[in-house]
Amino acid sequence: MAATVQTIDYFATGDGNHASSDTLPSVTRGVYNRSLLKRAQPELVHQQFGMQHPLGMRKGQSMVFRRYEKLDQATIPLSEGVTPDGTSLVKRDYVATIKQYGNYVIVSDFVDMTHVDPIIQQSVELMGENMGETMDSVYREYLVTGTSVAYAGTGNSAVGDIATGDVLTSTLFDTVISALKGADAKVFQPQISGSTRVNTYPVAKSFWAIIHTDLEGSFYNTTNFPVSGMNKFVPVEQYANADGVMENEIGKYRQIRFITSTNAKVYSGQGTGAIDVYGVLVFARDAYGVVPLQRGSARTIIQRAGGNTDPLEQRNTVGWKSAGCAIILNDDWMYRVVAAAA
Repeated sequence: MAATVQTIDYFATGDGNHASSDTLPSVTRGVYNRSLLKRAQPELVHQQFGMQHPLGMRKGQSMVFRRYEKLDQATIPLSEGVTPDGTSLVKRDYVATIKQYGNYVIVSDFVDMTHVDPIIQQSVELMGENMGETMDSVYREYLVTGTSVAYAGTGNSAVGDIATGDVLTSTLFDTVISALKGADAKVFQPQISGSTRVNTYPVAKSFWAIIHTDLEGSFYNTTNFPVSGMNKFVPVEQYANADGVMENEIGKYRQIRFITSTNAKVYSGQGTGAIDVYGVLVFARDAYGVVPLQRGSARTIIQRAGGNTDPLEQRNTVGWKSAGCAIILNDDWMYRVVAAAA
């Protein structure tokens, strides 16, 4: 006989985020396993490849990144005794403005005192996970606004143009690699050296790409990625050694290494025929910055029952607050590849 699964919404009463005794499951019959099940959690990767620049406390709400643009080459020979016209310095400012985010749950004192589950402890863990996932999505949404975009398929120029069959290919990534190199984009430094092991490959200093787990199948399609030569996708298990391999890294293609997350960008139902479309972020070193608020701005907050608005000490709260933003610092060093799943 199949197991019976009971789904309980602890926060389904009153204000929508209140755990009360009416919403908690009865455990009076049978045996109750006190080891609570693990929750599914995505890999949070969107902040780890950016330049980290925390904004100091009481330093305002914005951080300005400044670049002086490259000068044109002076290829005209000097004329004897004649001072040529000079050139002007050109600066460009990028302004990152942080915003604050937060969430909380209410746990009644009666639940805290009587229920077999450690509700407060579980709420603290849930709030921590919720904060991490929320901020990862906040950073992601900043990063997918870049103007350097490559669309899968032929003649496509918008998410809505992507249809079934418009999938990731080696040709698409060849275009991105060429564009990044043409913009003098810098690779990330760690590399994986070769070894004497048969059928293994060294990994050069590379760009990084964040892809959704739904897109992994594209790399194992021999039409999209031939099995030999420059266009070969090398799975992570064929790296010469495991030194420097990232969590959830799946492999590399030429000078791009790929890391997966279920929190990567999905344009749900926005493709032709209402299919899901995915945004792959491919970026060079220093392509973007991450600006959190410094010194304890990201924290979990526990308030025990009591206070002026809780005269009978009935309501515990567990919540989180965080502040930050991400910013693209060079559009030519970050590409968004838009495609359907294979």
